[in-house]
Amino acid sequence: ELANGALRILSGAVKEAGVEVLQDSAEEFAVCGDQSQLTLVFLNIIKNAIDAHEENRARRTGAAHVWITACARGTNVEVRIKDDGPGIPDGHLNQIFDPFFTTKPPGQGTGMGLSSVYRIVAAHGGTVHVRSYSEAGTEFVLRLPRATALSEPHPEPAPALSA
Repeated sequence: ELANGALRILSGAVKEAGVEVLQDSAEEFAVCGDQSQLTLVFLNIIKNAIDAHEENRARRTGAAHVWITACARGTNVEVRIKDDGPGIPDGHLNQIFDPFFTTKPPGQGTGMGLSSVYRIVAAHGGTVHVRSYSEAGTEFVLRLPRATALSEPHPEPAPALSA
């Protein structure tokens, strides 16, 4: 549901960029947290994937893809968002979650998207990691506590995560 909410917001950008979004999950998983903040996490990561495909459009042959998968990993839900764009240069990987860091041209990025992703995921008791491969894409791995795994009171569960 959270990924779908972000995709509804980004539907025009997805279509304009010619990106095919593929979702795969055998079931839905609930996490506790703020729906709007968690939707923002998906929005930022997916928008960055779309932007990377846009920047790479001239060199791309064939369709551009973003894959979203979710599965249970113990007491967590693991969500992977992967694209087949140009990847993030190795020298930038250790900075991408820093506030105001951006790889986008001046005037096209604030550098706050992935910083916000990191902060929101951490505030929800989760983790976010990134893997990137030159000219082969980038993968973000989010781990968030499952609603059923929480032992103390938390905010209302966010809608189920489905990929």
